[in-house]
Amino acid sequence: MIGVYNSYTQFKHPATSLNKDGDFLIYDRLVTSTFVYRSAINDKIQALFELPIHANSRVYHAFNEHVLGVGDIAGRLIYNRTLYKKGANISIVRINPRVSMPTGTYMNRGNDKLMLPIGMQPGTGSWSFSLNMDFTMRFNNIGLNVISSLQGFTKNELDYQLGNRSVLGLTASYYKEKNTTTTIPFLGVLHEGIGKDRKYGVIDDATGGGRTAISCGISHYRKRVGVHSQINLPVKQSMAVYQPKLNVNATISVMYFLSSQ
Repeated sequence: MIGVYNSYTQFKHPATSLNKDGDFLIYDRLVTSTFVYRSAINDKIQALFELPIHANSRVYHAFNEHVLGVGDIAGRLIYNRTLYKKGANISIVRINPRVSMPTGTYMNRGNDKLMLPIGMQPGTGSWSFSLNMDFTMRFNNIGLNVISSLQGFTKNELDYQLGNRSVLGLTASYYKEKNTTTTIPFLGVLHEGIGKDRKYGVIDDATGGGRTAISCGISHYRKRVGVHSQINLPVKQSMAVYQPKLNVNATISVMYFLSSQ
């Protein structure tokens, strides 16, 4: 499979946010296109490679700052095990470890000559390792999916280490199939926990927190082409006081399959 995933996220800053020169900071706008290649090793294991391209903007009252670059390239193995299958009814568990390499730039500076925060940089400058698990169950036209993830980071050359990330989500979906077309509307809830970063081994109390969002959307597959659209609505946030807040955001993904099977 070859595909591209596109996402747009906007973070609003507190009204008191200023840069070194006293300019009012309104929000950060993050746009990512991730090119994906997936290949089957056997009937249970697949290899997947990701190449992200980031176009990030920091919007001030009087001007904008832009950062464009390749992000951290990642690879993962996906292990699929079918627990039960009878007709359209099926339950599957997936386990996929993921490794991200420090290929993206992370020392870009703003107009005030200060280093931009790590969230605005295309890369992290560090290796990251994550373990992702999900369980999918389908009964006739009704589907249920549970996901969990834990991610850790190494220090980069600036002796900066991002806090651990954890994710837990639950999604319900409805499958509508006709000939070579499958349409799947869905509704879910996702909680993300973000650990505190470390600078020179010292915990940064201005980082970390958690947020919970409700998501809804639709996936549409026709022969070798797939389109996935999703809207995320934040319902609870407990981020550190100086961290930007997550606004309503949307994701659109377009996929192309080398094989229709």
